[in-house]
Amino acid sequence: MKKKLICTDKCRFCEIFKSKEQLGKIDTPIIKYEKYIAIVSLGAFIPGWTLIIPKGHIFSMKEAYFDLDFIDIANEMLVKLNKVYNSKCIIFEHGANHEGSITACGTNHAHLHILPYDKSLLFDMKQDGKEWIECKIVDVKKIVGDNEYWLYGENIDEIQNANVFLHIISNPESQYFRKILAKKEGFLKQYDYKKYDFLEIAEETYEKLRGK
Repeated sequence: MKKKLICTDKCRFCEIFKSKEQLGKIDTPIIKYEKYIAIVSLGAFIPGWTLIIPKGHIFSMKEAYFDLDFIDIANEMLVKLNKVYNSKCIIFEHGANHEGSITACGTNHAHLHILPYDKSLLFDMKQDGKEWIECKIVDVKKIVGDNEYWLYGENIDEIQNANVFLHIISNPESQYFRKILAKKEGFLKQYDYKKYDFLEIAEETYEKLRGK
């Protein structure tokens, strides 16, 4: 684990689609489809932490959740994670709606986090009185409209059948789910992926998942 600030004037995810991987294995797709890729997550203090990223430079995943190509790549990744880590997965998204949004956590390109994790975040999410709407993942766009949102789901095995929890954001906050996970796992002071990249864990995840 190194302490480092990742900063670029270009979209890192768009560059990956152009086969310009700035961070080696971290930016090399584990799975590559025409419209989506799956890569390991920077700042992954939990093994198996991966991202599904759309090719288009959009701010949230709400349009993707009923896209058959997204469903295929997400389910392929879920199968890989289950085989390697023998665990069901949680998913989450910080759904922004504009360039430079605090909600986007410094990454102005949509992405869904998928990671093997056996604990629930629901208790922690509900401690401060935020309202969470339970729904099917395919209904996210209809519910959130043009609003920014946080999305979370657990015990996910098939993405198209996922039940998720949505919060329509009125008070933006950066890296919301990372902070919850970091607190639960003893990394609270190191939650920020821009300062703590945990490259060793991310590279190990890449090697394990590429082998399956």
